[in-house]
Amino acid sequence: MSLSPKEQITKTRISLSRKYPFFGYLAMYLKPVITNKIETACVQLDGTLKVNPKFFSELDDAEKEAVIAHEVMHLALEHIQRSKGKEPKLRNITDDAVNNAILQKSGFKLPRGAIVPDYNDVFRCAIVTENGYKTVEIPDCSKKTSDEIYDILYALYKKHNGTGWKLSNNARPLDEHATAPKDDNGNTSQKMKQQAEIWAKRVKEALEYARQRGKMPAGLDRLIDKIYASRIPWRQLLYKFLIKYLPIDYTYARPHKKSYSLKTYLPFIKREGINIVVSIDTSGSIRPEELEDALSEVVGIVRSVRNSKMTVIYSDADVQRVETYHCPSVHDILKSKPKGGGGTDHRPVFKYIEKNCQDASVVIAFTDLWTVFPDKFNKPTIWINFDASNTKKPPFGTVINYSKRG
Repeated sequence: MSLSPKEQITKTRISLSRKYPFFGYLAMYLKPVITNKIETACVQLDGTLKVNPKFFSELDDAEKEAVIAHEVMHLALEHIQRSKGKEPKLRNITDDAVNNAILQKSGFKLPRGAIVPDYNDVFRCAIVTENGYKTVEIPDCSKKTSDEIYDILYALYKKHNGTGWKLSNNARPLDEHATAPKDDNGNTSQKMKQQAEIWAKRVKEALEYARQRGKMPAGLDRLIDKIYASRIPWRQLLYKFLIKYLPIDYTYARPHKKSYSLKTYLPFIKREGINIVVSIDTSGSIRPEELEDALSEVVGIVRSVRNSKMTVIYSDADVQRVETYHCPSVHDILKSKPKGGGGTDHRPVFKYIEKNCQDASVVIAFTDLWTVFPDKFNKPTIWINFDASNTKKPPFGTVINYSKRG
């Protein structure tokens, strides 16, 4: 007896639950809709799974499993809500490359013509140009997010004045990709944000379920950790970043405080001598209360480390004032803040740092990212972004979005 398309999906979800607990757990939340309005399949953020009956019925059982798992991956890796502002065709390619790289390493059988990296985890494609083709290779595809691959390919596409894309072996996206819904003002809808949080919770549950079963997909937990890092409070991210650059030394002249509870003599850890350079954007876009809140975290770290120095540079389109502190309070810093000018340009600031702050351990730039960036810089840099709606990416450094609730 032949099964209807919906029954085939039900059978596939049960099979996934047995073989691949992570994908099976999430697949149970999907709401199948059989339709001829699409050629293959498509998933939406509310869990609606649209499937073309002819396409699905012509797949064998293993390929059906791969297609359902592929749709689940779009939700687990936040591809829908991260599509805003991206070129649709390239986004479809990079989303599928990442999904299928993970599925391939996990033992799935992908349908013929799916976009996959080779078995060395290298994704290859070609940029179509007026003079022919420019071949591009992306190594470690399964270890990268779709955003990371997209940024690499899009930069090369612009650099070579690309007119299109060519994939090897006539590969094409496995499905049709949904876009993030908008409200009446063109902004990301509140409903979408709520749905995204629901799926984030489900993903965490699915990961724990798969770990308990001992069947985690290869590399997926690391990739999800990278994507969901945006949900870690910004203060925690800042501390984790700075702590890497605190010099550590040991002394046996006095014991570590844990020596007594562990009944083992442990050396005392000395952290000394960090020089943090702070660049403050004074163009007027940062509210005083936000700046005070953010600065308090940096000041707290500096004050906790002996013999540390903090150099504060105030600038808009040029360096306006430089102050050096050895044990500052937030009040000491804020009382020196000059009024901002017009535009913002970070090239003069970083040029000043390169010339005058060669002993800097790390640079922290407070800004809204509406600025001109230098092309490169050779010291660890963190950008505290006060405008989370601005998704510009500096050419170097790590961006942390400030949140008062964080």
